[in-house]
Amino acid sequence: MRRLWLVVVASLLVAVVPAAAADQQAWTDPRTGAPVLDELEDLFLTTRPSLGPTTVVSLAGTDTAQRMTLRTLQGVVNKTSARMYLIDPGDQGAQPILDAYVARGDVTVVETINAQGALEKFAHEANGYVIYEPAQEWTVHGAAAIASLEGGVVTSAAQVPALEALGLTEIDDVRGRWANNVAAQLDVAATYRDQLPSDAVAVISHGDTMWDFAHQQGVLTMFSRPTDPTWASLSPILTDTPAGSPIYGYIARNDVEEALGVATLSANGLLLVPTDTTRNLSFHVAVGADRPRATVAPPQLDDVDPCVAETVNVVVALTDGDNLNVPLNHFFRPDNWPTARRGDLPIGWSITPSLATLAPGMWDVYVEQATAADELVAIIGIAYAAPALLPDARSFYRQSFATMETLGLSTFWSLGGALDTPTSVYWSTVDEEARPGVPGGILVSYGNGVGEAYYSPAGIPAFTSRSIYDDQPADLEAHVRDVMAMAPEERPLVLFLSAANWRNSARDVIARLAPLADEGVRFLTPAQAAACMPDAPPAPPPAELYRPCLATDPVVQQGLELISAPAANEVRRVPTAVALPATVTATEAVGPGGRIDYQATVAVDMVSFAEEIFETRIHPIIVSGYGSEIADEAWLRVVFDAMGTTFSLPEGTEPIGDPTVASSGEPATATWTSSGLRVSLGRLVGDAQVAPEASTATAPFEVDLAWSVQAATRPDDHVAEVVEDELSFTLDLSIGLSLSGFDLTGGVVADWECESGNRVVAATLVEGTAPPSTSTTTSVPPTTSTSTTLAPTSSTTEPPVTTTTVPPTTSTTTAGPATTAGPTTTGPEGSVGGSVSGPGAAGVLGGSQRPRPNAFGAPPARPGFGAPRAGTPRPAVPVRANPRFAG
Repeated sequence: MRRLWLVVVASLLVAVVPAAAADQQAWTDPRTGAPVLDELEDLFLTTRPSLGPTTVVSLAGTDTAQRMTLRTLQGVVNKTSARMYLIDPGDQGAQPILDAYVARGDVTVVETINAQGALEKFAHEANGYVIYEPAQEWTVHGAAAIASLEGGVVTSAAQVPALEALGLTEIDDVRGRWANNVAAQLDVAATYRDQLPSDAVAVISHGDTMWDFAHQQGVLTMFSRPTDPTWASLSPILTDTPAGSPIYGYIARNDVEEALGVATLSANGLLLVPTDTTRNLSFHVAVGADRPRATVAPPQLDDVDPCVAETVNVVVALTDGDNLNVPLNHFFRPDNWPTARRGDLPIGWSITPSLATLAPGMWDVYVEQATAADELVAIIGIAYAAPALLPDARSFYRQSFATMETLGLSTFWSLGGALDTPTSVYWSTVDEEARPGVPGGILVSYGNGVGEAYYSPAGIPAFTSRSIYDDQPADLEAHVRDVMAMAPEERPLVLFLSAANWRNSARDVIARLAPLADEGVRFLTPAQAAACMPDAPPAPPPAELYRPCLATDPVVQQGLELISAPAANEVRRVPTAVALPATVTATEAVGPGGRIDYQATVAVDMVSFAEEIFETRIHPIIVSGYGSEIADEAWLRVVFDAMGTTFSLPEGTEPIGDPTVASSGEPATATWTSSGLRVSLGRLVGDAQVAPEASTATAPFEVDLAWSVQAATRPDDHVAEVVEDELSFTLDLSIGLSLSGFDLTGGVVADWECESGNRVVAATLVEGTAPPSTSTTTSVPPTTSTSTTLAPTSSTTEPPVTTTTVPPTTSTTTAGPATTAGPTTTGPEGSVGGSVSGPGAAGVLGGSQRPRPNAFGAPPARPGFGAPRAGTPRPAVPVRANPRFAG
């Protein structure tokens, strides 16, 4: 299998404990009252067979068509009692795993036979055969659906005489039934999916190895890839599957197809269970299923010394355990789990929590054989998905963390969660669904070439990897030595190194890195690394300027659904912090009925705004879903229409005359409404990562405003406050990617509504009437308005004002200064006569509503809508191919 995600893996302290009693290990879902492992069994399986005396079958000398017959026969035999175990030529993991089962007393092997012997022994258990045409591979899916329903096997015409000699008869012959691939697969799905017992779909080809499981469980099969011409026609077979269902098999031949495929499944709420190259899954589901699962003991962390920068602290682990072929084959090859070197260096073994459901006996083997240096790390969750794109990420994390708790796992390894930065808003769901100690630490992605140690907003330690997917043992050692050469203050507090299991055996990684311990390097498990981190610093309070906003329906999708569908889901459910930063000044004090003058400046920098959006929301999710190389070449365009805010009319005051507006750039208007002064900006365009010759971004500009009101006449002194409120806009958002020459663009258009800001931006003291009063005018001594930036006002004496009503008016200009005045002084924010100003939006598409601290406590810089962006370029990452293929 290929995997674009760059991942950090590490090791978790694991101890062997006796198998828990059933009522001790079952976490109960408060929504359903069901133990979580029972819920997973209902999700993944339609049947759980018993285990019988086992016959081992060698497939040596067979071709693809013969293996199809034997695998579907295995599905028939193992449906009621799992007794048939196949070993492919060259398979280095199947025999060691079988030996482990036998050693535990789980499996009794009665004989080992060849393919012909298997047919002679088991063919009578099938109800017949369905003929397909190997030269027209699409016919295999129809034959498999019919044979699964009828309890038969799939065969080619060449094998019919041998099967009939064993007493089997024809159930059906699908050769020539369909004119082409698309017609065949659509017809099979339409005809048989409602008849089959499983809601799942398996994306597998003629030569894949999981046909036994699909046959046993009654799973509809199909095949296409995201860059195939058939994908547009056939992908609805997947997207029409009920949300929450598993998709077995695999959806990619390369990293581009993986990115497209996983994004498509996740956007539709589907969970990928990578199994296309998994063997004997119809057998594994039965082994150990009659007893409670072994559980991992809590890591012993009381004696873990704090991590300090003077020591190089390193964690290493192996990737890809979400693919069941890895724990059910690849990890059990001689130079991985069985190596004599295991235990000489802490190693993290990525493993899907669903292994405990789909191969319970093998889960127990890993738990019971683990040394103190071996960690089982829960990778991704209960299945492979991009949580950042899931419609219901909360349920996914809830069930994943509950499964971890039930099994005793404490470290979570996130892929596709867009958690690559501490400011990502996707942390909120993780933090809210976390339970005490689960997860105790989070490993993020497959590596970004830099490696950081930081915290979730709730204080869970998180780590990204310095290595990248292509790195091999020598590269991993080089990363450690690079960090050793750094000054202590420049080092990450914990260095995580991800070792891709397809290119790195545990034996070779240990042999290369273990000697570094003699040079002072401290190797840790992930649990130890999380425990050695200093306490997370408190998060700063949210800035009052930011206003949580959400898109309102209808959200109109544009372009490629792969991009537009998750974007639409995103803008509906994840609040976006937005602001129009304004500096407002006001007359400091007036007498009863006096005139209050206001001046305001709004600085608009759409380039900085778009870049902030891209950096805080778009780039992290593309990194998680597509990889850093593609993310660095992606682009974003935001177009605001009807962007505006309202400065309230203080209680009891009346407008005086027309407001004035002077814009140094795009047109702006100021209109009196029943709520106050509505300031609206013209069409605003922001580009990020767009080539200069293609950019249409709005140049930075300022809008200066001036308006006046007549104060209320009251007996008592009071404060006339101006509140900035009613922020709203229409946003057209477009995102573009380039994947292996394919230019992909999508986006959404929607109106947005924001929570009421109620932010006081200016305040004026209005004196009360002084009884007895015989004067028709009130003399007010000169006052000074205060401001933090821009638009000063002068000291004035307020004359009597006789105007009582001013109808709403609008004034619009595109150039010319606002009213100028003398120097100003700075007053406290929110005080009488004071003004409020600040940076701008944290980023459309849901930038974090407050700055988050890094691992050393310093909050990250956050440029604003109206503030120049400092520009912190991402580190260069070597552009390398990133294959994750199954052996």
